[in-house]
Amino acid sequence: MTVITELEFKRNFSKYLYMAHNEKVIITRGKKKLELGVKKPLISEEDLANAMTMDEAKKAIEPQIREMFRK
Repeated sequence: MTVITELEFKRNFSKYLYMAHNEKVIITRGKKKLELGVKKPLISEEDLANAMTMDEAKKAIEPQIREMFRK
């Protein structure tokens, strides 16, 4: 974790944004604190690789939808 002042953040903006990808960066302004960080994605690359395409999803659910409307 790195703690810096607002002025330091302004002077080295890109450095601290890049740093926030790997660790917490706390920016202080008087008594106030702001935490920078990058949230981890909700869906992993593996999930995306294993996901169905839209056409596959349509093929899978189309018979069920047709059956629902026949009743």
